[in-house]
Amino acid sequence: MRKSTGVFLLGIMVALVAVAIPGAAQTSTTTAVTSTTVPSTAVISTTVTSTNVPSTTVPSFDSLRMLETVGKRAEGGFYTIINDDKGVTARLHADRRALADQLIAEFGDRITIILGNFAYPDIAVAAEFGGTLRCGAIPAPGPQNGLVRWNTKVKRFRVHSGGDGQVNVTLTNTSKNIVRYVSTSAITGVVTKPGGRNILAVFPGPLPTASRSGSLGTGESATFSGFVSTASCDRSLGWALPPGRYEIRFVVGADRAAVTPTAQFVSTPFPLTVTNDPPPPLSKRTG
Repeated sequence: MRKSTGVFLLGIMVALVAVAIPGAAQTSTTTAVTSTTVPSTAVISTTVTSTNVPSTTVPSFDSLRMLETVGKRAEGGFYTIINDDKGVTARLHADRRALADQLIAEFGDRITIILGNFAYPDIAVAAEFGGTLRCGAIPAPGPQNGLVRWNTKVKRFRVHSGGDGQVNVTLTNTSKNIVRYVSTSAITGVVTKPGGRNILAVFPGPLPTASRSGSLGTGESATFSGFVSTASCDRSLGWALPPGRYEIRFVVGADRAAVTPTAQFVSTPFPLTVTNDPPPPLSKRTG
């Protein structure tokens, strides 16, 4: 990551979009969710790289004005926007290809676009920060997974192609022993094909990094904020997962005497349907 000399927030949290159907708790045990984005903080950063310059280098007024303009154009549709000596880099949601084309048409080579986990329009270029580094295979099940049960009130996930969502995920100790976990304040869900173990999509944006750990006695639970994205990390699929049926799994670190410190609790799979619904207008994605 680039070394930053200052970070300021342009917008506030983007609107919460994983919304349960009203009244579902009274009428059904299956709750449907249509999610388009998550309440992550959209960050705009001004970065200065100075070489043999004793005093602090201040970005030009023009570069700051461009940074502000890009932020307003993309409001509700981006994860981060960074300004440094190479120009402006905007990481957009994977469902914002039209917005990416507009920004490139307006700013040309003064702007670098990352769409989800890959550069745009050249998908062959890996992004500097994002889910591509977390893709691979889901950890193989270990003995620690038999000690816990995963649950979420959402039984049926529906997300449009390239969209993001958020859901609370609960980890419950079903064993007679103390279970210890190590995690952060937010966890990410990984997407695979049904029954598969190769990760196809991960959340590409910044997440809260505050560490979180704890112990669970028999029957005790811990609830995590789970972030889900259909931003592809498989170039052959493009920037966003194509419509179809997939599975989501969540992962939390395990820390107990019977397993190695690097062991992980891997959730049971939750079904995910990726739809071909269009993304909502940007004006409806801001809070």
